[in-house]
Amino acid sequence: MENLRIVLASDWYRPRKGGVETAIYNIAQTLLRHGHEPIIVTHQNRELPDPEPLEYDDGVPVVRFKVPIKGDDYTTSRKAAVLLHDFLKHNAVDVVHGHSMVSPFAMIAIHVAKGFLGIPTVATHHSLIAEDLNPIHRLMIRYGASRVDVLTAVSSVSKRDLEEIVGRQVELAYNCLDLNEWLDADGIDLEGDPILLFVSRLTERKNPLLALEAFRRVLRESPKARLYIIGWGPLEEKVRRYISLNNLKGKAILVGGLEREEVKKYMASSDIFLMPGRKEAFSLVTLEAQAHGLPVVGFRDTGVEDIIVDEENGYLVETDEEFIEKTVLLSSDEELRIKFSAHARINAKRFDCDRLYERYMEIYRSALDNCSREKRFLLYSLFRLAKLDPVKPGEWCESRKQEYYQLPPKRSCVPHIRRRARRATISVRQL
Repeated sequence: MENLRIVLASDWYRPRKGGVETAIYNIAQTLLRHGHEPIIVTHQNRELPDPEPLEYDDGVPVVRFKVPIKGDDYTTSRKAAVLLHDFLKHNAVDVVHGHSMVSPFAMIAIHVAKGFLGIPTVATHHSLIAEDLNPIHRLMIRYGASRVDVLTAVSSVSKRDLEEIVGRQVELAYNCLDLNEWLDADGIDLEGDPILLFVSRLTERKNPLLALEAFRRVLRESPKARLYIIGWGPLEEKVRRYISLNNLKGKAILVGGLEREEVKKYMASSDIFLMPGRKEAFSLVTLEAQAHGLPVVGFRDTGVEDIIVDEENGYLVETDEEFIEKTVLLSSDEELRIKFSAHARINAKRFDCDRLYERYMEIYRSALDNCSREKRFLLYSLFRLAKLDPVKPGEWCESRKQEYYQLPPKRSCVPHIRRRARRATISVRQL
C-alpha cells in the first residue's frame, strides 16, 4: 500500500510547550521517518501570532490558519470549519487524527472530515477529566466522539477516563519518545549531591509546592542536596514565596522556562526526578527523565503508572506523605539510585517511537477499514440527495479523494500540498 497522508489536528502545537505539542511532533516525525506524509494543521497562537499559512517543522508541513482564538489558544470559530473543509477536501487526506478531546479545533476537524467528506478519523485523549466534567461538558465530549472511527488514549488511566465519558471502547496507544534524541545529551556542571529535578508548568495541577516540601525534608538528611525547578506559570510567585519563607534560597533554584535542548542538559546532570502532579494523563517529561536514567517519584492512578515500575525504576505513591518519604529515601541512598537508574534506561526503550510505530499503523488501518461506515450530517446527506448525487458509503476512499485533489482549494490562504510518490517502509495491509 502507498504511503498514507495523515492530518494531525489540534489547537496546540509548537512553539507552544506542552505534552500535546510534543506528542504531535514525535508522531509526525515517526510517520515521516517511515515514509508517510504527516501534515500538522493548527492555527496561530500567542507565541506565534502572525504565522505563514504553510511552513515546515523538521520536514513536516505545518498549516496554520488565522482564526479568532480564545483563552488558552483555542478556537471555536466557524471560519476554522470553513478553512478546514477547504483544506481537507483538496489535499487527498487518508486519515484525520485529532489530538485532545478538549481541543475544539481537533473536534471541528474530525466533524468536518467525517460529517461532510467521509474521511476516516482518529481522536486521541490526552487528559484526565471525567471527574471534573459537568453534565453539559460531558455531553459535548460524547458528541465530539460521535464521528470518530477510532478513539485512542495515551495511557491506561486516560483510557478508563474516556471510556467512562463516552461509553464505548477506547484503544491504548502510548505517546512515544525518540530515544536517539535524548540519549546523546551532554550534562552541565550543577551544584548539589544529590540533584533533584522538577520540570513542568507551575500550576496547581502540576503541584510544584509538594516537590518543594519534599525537598525541604530531604535537606534534613542530605544538606548538600539541590532542587532545580524548570518551568513557569501562574504559581511562580507562590513558589518564590515558599523558597523565601523556608530559607531555601540557593538550594531550591527556580530556573524558569527552557528550550528542550537545555532541559536535556539538566536531565543528564540530575539524580532524581519528581513528578508530584495527580492529573498526569501520560507525562512525556517522565519518560524523558527515564531515558536519562533518572529514578522517578510519582503518583498511582496517573499516566505515570504506565511508565514507572514500583521499586524497580522509581516509586509510585498514593499520598503526599508517602511522596515525601520516598523522595527522602532516594536522596539518601546512592546505591538504590544507581540500581533504579539502570532499570529506567531499559524501561524507556518500550516507548521508543520506532517500536510504537506499528501500533500507530494498526490504529490508522482500523480507521481506514471504517471508510464505508457512514457518519455524514443528515442535512448534508439531504443536500446531496437533492443534487441527485446521493452519498455513497466509502466514496472518499474509492474515488472522491483523488477527484477533489485534482482541483485547487477555493481560498488562496489554504495550501494545496502535492503528494509524494514514495512508499511507506511498512505496508498497512501487512500489519
